[in-house]
Order: sequence, then structure tokens, then C-alpha cells
Amino acid sequence: MKAVLFLLMAAAAAVLLAQPGDALATGTNVITIVDQGVGSPSLQLDSLGRPVISYNTEAPSLDLRVLHCGNVNCTAGNSIATVDTAGSINQSALVLDASGNPVVAYHEFGSGDLKVLHCDDPNCVGGGESFTTPDTTGDVGDYLDLVLDAAGRPVISYHNETTGDLKLLHCDDVNCAGTEVSRTLDSVGDVGEDTSVVMDGVNPVISYLDASNVTMKVLHCADPG
Repeated sequence: MKAVLFLLMAAAAAVLLAQPGDALATGTNVITIVDQGVGSPSLQLDSLGRPVISYNTEAPSLDLRVLHCGNVNCTAGNSIATVDTAGSINQSALVLDASGNPVVAYHEFGSGDLKVLHCDDPNCVGGGESFTTPDTTGDVGDYLDLVLDAAGRPVISYHNETTGDLKLLHCDDVNCAGTEVSRTLDSVGDVGEDTSVVMDGVNPVISYLDASNVTMKVLHCADPG
């Protein structure tokens, strides 16, 4: 299967799609500029192999956008939706639900909150998108990653900037609109940056940075969270 890569070109502040010509990227590659004045992309492919990306615009707007490409190389028919205009979005993580609709966890640094968007259509333009703020205690939600459990409920790993801790939120519904409670999983030193989370089938497995000791850690949860 061909790899799909995203590059952030700092000089032009453009998000590029790099589509290798073959599995080893030795053929004729296709590079497409899909938006400019943006950064921090997170990428998934839909069922037809078309990229779906969440990212933020640069200052002063700092909005959250979702791009759904019209073909596998993003050369035509692209849909770009500006989904949150709070003006202080700087990181996001995107996955697709079973219907192909984007679910995006993101950090709003102005309020210091963790937010979750669940779109009601593949392009996030249906008008019925769900926005929730499942964690507002301290400056939380940066260095985040997102996966869905078997029931389609978001599982989010992230950093508490205020306390320097690793946190996990396992939502109890697909929109994170229930009574879920976040958990602090590691609080020894400044930990929880650059998180990555997957499920072992039931329980979360998280890799993250221990900034105090400049080490990488792996945490395997004993329960779903």
C-alpha cells in the first residue's frame, strides 16, 4: 500500500500532500499544495483512499479546519470546512468513525481546554456537528492523540500543562457529551508530552515523553480507562 505523507513547509506555511508513486516511494511522486497559511496537520484516509485532514490556520485567526480531498492526490474536488473559529487552536488529532465522519480532538490554548468535534457528515458541513469540552481543569489538551474504541467512543491521551502530567480521557459516548472523567496516569516529573495512543483491543497503550529525564515511556493500561 502506498504511503501518504504530510509535510509542513515553514517558509510558505503551506500544508502539502506527498503521494509516493509506489510503496518504496521510488516512482513518480505527486506533491499537492492543499492549503496555505496553516500548520499541525493530522491525517486519515477514507474508505476510498482519499485524505481527510484536520489542521489549524496561522495567527491571527488560529481556526480549526477539516479538509476532505476529492481524490487520492487532492488535486480536485477538495472540501475545506472551517469548523471552529474560537481563534486559539494549535493542535489536533483526527480519526474517522464507522460512517467515515471525522472525529477531532483538539487543544484550545486560549481557554486551555480539551475539545472534541464529531462531524455529522464526511465533510463537516452538515450543520449538525457536535462540539464538546470534556476537560477544562487547568491548561489541558496539548500533545494529544486520539483513537476510537470498538464502540466508536473517543479515547484521548494528552498533557496537562499546568501540572506537567499525562492524562487519559475515555469518553462514555461517541460525542464525549456524557459524564466521562479524565484520569491522571503519570505525575512524576514533567511527563505527557508527544503522546501517542492505540488500543490493544480493550485497553489503551500510550507512548509519551518524560521531559524531566529526556526519556520515552510506554504505559499499558490495566483497564479501558
